[in-house]
Amino acid sequence: KRKIGSDAETYAVELLRKKGYKIITRNYFTPFSEIDIIAIKDKILFLIEVKARWGTKFGKPEEAVNKNKINKIKKAGELFLLQNTKLPRSVRILVVSLLFENKTLVSEKIIEVY
Repeated sequence: KRKIGSDAETYAVELLRKKGYKIITRNYFTPFSEIDIIAIKDKILFLIEVKARWGTKFGKPEEAVNKNKINKIKKAGELFLLQNTKLPRSVRILVVSLLFENKTLVSEKIIEVY
């Protein structure tokens, strides 16, 4: 499962780079949460959760990011900003949603959730 998640994050990094995001770090860990990708675009800091699913049996990938997860990402982002004072203070949270069927990517979305 970790390998699949890492592959999805690598794909998301490339997708974000193509769309003009500058990747600052990956897998930022705190005692209460992890942020998959942190990036900057247009003087905005983006905290990014990557969700991949293989089919929709358990719903769309982005549906797995609930208010609790968003709040944990916010809290981790506050800590990141305390440690990195020269970065933009304007912050958004994105979900990169990747849907695969039969080992083929059928949907990729970048969704602003906060």
